[in-house]
Amino acid sequence: MTESRLESLASSLERLIYGMLLATLGYFGVGMTGQLTNGDVLVGLIGIVTALLCGSGILYLLYEGFREGLH
Repeated sequence: MTESRLESLASSLERLIYGMLLATLGYFGVGMTGQLTNGDVLVGLIGIVTALLCGSGILYLLYEGFREGLH
């Protein structure tokens, strides 16, 4: 069954909002990695993990969008 244009637009907007939220959270994660230079290892490691998870989430959203565009 094919999606209507309105459903496709809604799906794209949903991915855009999720992507922006993940990018904002990832930006804060990258900022937290700066604490590694100050000796706060726990906060720095949490920042690294957060940034990596957000980056992989954004890549998944891109993959999902490309996959939806092919159908």
